[in-house]
Amino acid sequence: MTALPIVRRELLVAGRRPWTYWNRCLAALLLLSVGAALAIFSGNGPMAGRGFSRTAFEIMASTALAGVLLAGVVLNSESLASERREGTLGLLFLTELTGLDVALGKLFASTVQGGCALVAMLPILALPLMAGGVALADFWCTALMLVSTLLLSSGIGLWASSRSTSVVSAYSLAVFALLLVCVVPVLVAWLPIASLSAVPGIATFELLSPIGGFREALGAGSASTPSARAAGLSAAMVGGMGIACVAVAAWTLRRTGRSGIAANERARKKTGAAQPRGEGGTVFADANAGRRYGWQYSARLPAMRALDIASVAGGSALAAFLAASVFGLTRPPHVGFITAMLVGYGLHVVFKVRAALAALGPWHEDVSGGGLELLLATPLAPEEIREGHREAVGRTLLRSKGLLVLANLATWVVGLHPHVGATGGGIQTIFGSLFFGGIASLFVDEYCIRNVGMRLALEGGKLSRSIGRTLLPVLVPPWIGALVLFICLSSRMRENEAAFVFITIELLQIGFAAALGRRSSLALDHDFRAMAVSRGR
Repeated sequence: MTALPIVRRELLVAGRRPWTYWNRCLAALLLLSVGAALAIFSGNGPMAGRGFSRTAFEIMASTALAGVLLAGVVLNSESLASERREGTLGLLFLTELTGLDVALGKLFASTVQGGCALVAMLPILALPLMAGGVALADFWCTALMLVSTLLLSSGIGLWASSRSTSVVSAYSLAVFALLLVCVVPVLVAWLPIASLSAVPGIATFELLSPIGGFREALGAGSASTPSARAAGLSAAMVGGMGIACVAVAAWTLRRTGRSGIAANERARKKTGAAQPRGEGGTVFADANAGRRYGWQYSARLPAMRALDIASVAGGSALAAFLAASVFGLTRPPHVGFITAMLVGYGLHVVFKVRAALAALGPWHEDVSGGGLELLLATPLAPEEIREGHREAVGRTLLRSKGLLVLANLATWVVGLHPHVGATGGGIQTIFGSLFFGGIASLFVDEYCIRNVGMRLALEGGKLSRSIGRTLLPVLVPPWIGALVLFICLSSRMRENEAAFVFITIELLQIGFAAALGRRSSLALDHDFRAMAVSRGR
């Protein structure tokens, strides 16, 4: 088979990269830190003993699941779209390679880092077994589910990359497809339960989602044998969907690998029409140089329709669950409100992904393709380039940011409704700080993502690595804050004390993002030309 030498060569190349080894060390360290924090703060509390080991296993496994869901998409969405954009994909088909050969070679080359990180996390995930309360079947079913989820997310990323003409559109399509696969089966299976109307066989539909199969895997040994069978069935279906995505990507490459995607020219014309024009069709000439660069940057930014659809669908689901909790359509009513909060968190994640793609997409092309050198050879100053970049990114995110502000306010108001039950003073304080802090984080995270992404692109490297390093500082701290809040509420801490701890953690998160963005901004102020020159070398 022609693909085997390609896979072998890609694995050898990945084995020589230092990041392959650092990646698995960081993954194991992150999971070990989560377990250590749980052991320090709650090991002597009410969850001590078997209850603690069970809780630690579930939280550590959930962290690993979130990691593999993001890793496959981030590592694979750039693999084919970048080569198609640079015009080198067609060169591969001048040889005897087929679409399947290229798809498998790219899959192994991009997924090896995520696979190494997952292998490094599994021994850490097995530590709660020694404390009791976690069965061996729980561990093996969870490990199998994590491997299948990594295969699914990698297949989705490869499929999105095979049918996209730009890296930004590939990432947006992959994120949308991953959200669709993860959320829709769970909601379809959950709605009859919440409305107390039984539908025969509807619960099996949940196993199509990695989240539904993961829930079954956590109780495979401690609950019953059917849970283990359900987890195995879900792992098989999730892995099968990943293989199907790889097959579809290979078929797409066979059709369009040599000639490119037919819709490329239409997409380019449509995005080019985004440039603002005055009466008579003439481009505005009264803008300064930085603003002209901002409009040109906006015109080159591909439309992220997949993320638009995800935002509209998520906003509709959020409104539906809030209405259901207010009118008591779910049993109990707070179940709908908690689901709405989870949907709102997902919308915040989509916003941060959109911000990273907008900040890094065309800018990374300018830096890596030599366009920045041409810009610096003109009278355009670095300050004008940064101002145009800031205006373009802010204009792209304006609508999403406004809708999220309204969603946070609406969720906060519904949280005060008597049906929801958030009547305690401490709980009301936590809710208020959660939603108003979420509004503040929208602006701070945008500032952080814009400056950090611009600096990382100047430092060089692949776009996928820059996106990952840009998103980690704004995605990991909220997860840590939720973990600390869970520990506080699981202990014997009073509501007012828990509210104080939560507000402190949220302020630290916002301060960390603001400080990181400020640090990158100062570095760009002082060393913009130096970084650009060193990148050009």
